[in-house]
Amino acid sequence: MNISNKLTNRILVKARTSDEWDSCDFAIISISEGWRKTQLERLEAIASFANDLSFLSMHFFDGAADFYRAGSDRFPDIDELLGDNEWAFVELTQEEQDALTPPESCLDCYKMVLYKEGEAKYTAYGKHTDEEFWTANLPLREILEQL
Repeated sequence: MNISNKLTNRILVKARTSDEWDSCDFAIISISEGWRKTQLERLEAIASFANDLSFLSMHFFDGAADFYRAGSDRFPDIDELLGDNEWAFVELTQEEQDALTPPESCLDCYKMVLYKEGEAKYTAYGKHTDEEFWTANLPLREILEQL
């Protein structure tokens, strides 16, 4: 896995969990043309709420993010990879992604929270624990402009 200066089909983003017994350090978001189109439609949907001071966010079921913990010797430290950044495009093969270590919890109810400023975060919940897993906020509008 390497940080990329060019656009790729995956984003590496810092992630956390509220579970004190489990860990989550990062997520990989898979990008496709369908993902891009869906996100543009979602940004358009929230545009009508741009001037509504009481509007905070919209939630969408979305399984594009897979959560992982850094418990593997094959994976470099997330802070070393990203430095001061919260996210980056990453070069990663499917075999490399399959070798990453997921959290101990079985995750369920994957969703994306989209804020009116055009930022987004992905969340999921432990299927049997209800513990929350979430990514750092992503500048979705900025990412889509790059794609």
